[in-house]
Amino acid sequence: MNKIVKISEAIRITNKLRKQNKTIVVVGGFFDILHLGHIKFLEKSKRYGDYLFVLLEEDSKATKEKGEDRPINSQKDRAEILSSFQSVNYVIMLKNMTNNKRYDKLMVEMQPSVIAT
Repeated sequence: MNKIVKISEAIRITNKLRKQNKTIVVVGGFFDILHLGHIKFLEKSKRYGDYLFVLLEEDSKATKEKGEDRPINSQKDRAEILSSFQSVNYVIMLKNMTNNKRYDKLMVEMQPSVIAT
């Protein structure tokens, strides 16, 4: 099973999971230079539900928010690393999330039970 999915696939999966009364947890971030705090956050977030979806920010946003020397690891590499964790069920590689309305729309479409922060 490929854990790295597009937004459209994630929406389809969450619709199916909700029909099965599964609890969906969503987290988001850059997850660049992974450290113990990230791992503990993901593990704790997974405890709130049956399925954990990670919304992974794109490289250009990391550069804009973290500085010219970031990200250290590409979005693709970060997605591969995150997908290897047992606590993570799916990773969504975000593209063109230029404003809060796009995030809001995605949350309305995915309808998670929990948004962990």
